Amino acid sequence: ELHLNKNYFDEIQESLHPPEGIDQLLWKKEISLKIFNKLNAKEKAVLLADLDHKKEQRYLPDEIIDMLSESLGVQKASIRKIRERAIHKIKIAIDEINQS
Repeated sequence: ELHLNKNYFDEIQESLHPPEGIDQLLWKKEISLKIFNKLNAKEKAVLLADLDHKKEQRYLPDEIIDMLSESLGVQKASIRKIRERAIHKIKIAIDEINQS
């Protein structure tokens, strides 16, 4: 089953005892920004496009890949590699947070 509303940051464990209510949202934002800031500019651009399109479809549309490729000055095939590298970095950061 495809979870269209799920994103990479959803793997931050609830067992970390986040605060309740609005403080929980601020806490999640702070942790997500810490993780996001570990990415380089290309990884951020690709990941933001990927997150935006995950709401509606599983893969990035070809026109988005073309646009990213041109704006980042990389080949189309590199977009997938940049995305995978960004996701790997996010997973490592989440593991570090979950273990602390």
